[in-house]
Amino acid sequence: MLFRSVTWMATPEALRKAAELGYNLVVCHECFRFNEIPQPHIYRWTSPPAEKPYERPDHPNQVRLRLTEQNNLVVVQIHYGLDRLCIFDDFMSHFGITQVIAGGGYEKVYALPAPQTAEALARHVAGKIGLDCVRVAGDGRKMISRVGNLWGGVALSSNRYWMRKQIEFGAEAMICGESDEYAEFFAQEYNGTVLIETSHAVSENIGLRRFVRMLKEAFPD
Repeated sequence: MLFRSVTWMATPEALRKAAELGYNLVVCHECFRFNEIPQPHIYRWTSPPAEKPYERPDHPNQVRLRLTEQNNLVVVQIHYGLDRLCIFDDFMSHFGITQVIAGGGYEKVYALPAPQTAEALARHVAGKIGLDCVRVAGDGRKMISRVGNLWGGVALSSNRYWMRKQIEFGAEAMICGESDEYAEFFAQEYNGTVLIETSHAVSENIGLRRFVRMLKEAFPD
């Protein structure tokens, strides 16, 4: 019989907790391993060319692997599938923002129930998501009536396509998971778009909680 645990990332703490509870299957959303992008030797001033990045026993990859093996855990990662199933839509629905007025798929732009300042919207987001504060990049006095959904890591500069498309579909502000300063400069220079940043994990745990409920309904025993 399978006893399941669902977590945003299979951290050592999450793996130990699953083992303590007697679970044998951990479903995570983010990557199990921390991978490195290979760098040309010219940029590696002190490391020998033959160095293996994961060979140290205290490397997080090795720690996670040991915990799974010692506790007979199976770890399954579901990334894009869960984004599409529940995480993307649940993020915006959590704030009571559901009316799509432009775009489709991950490019949707939504109408707010009533226009409000970016600062007021940020306070609403923080309150609904249970955070003491959120980061606002842009003019907090700007009146907002149309918003984009940049859940998870989609507000990072490496994912600029979706930010650009939502701005071009009329988004005046975007509610984000995780962003970076490079992306914040881009948004402000492109029509003064305001970014309201929560966090990568917090923005996706909303949908993951619904996934847990879906598992319970599908497997009541």
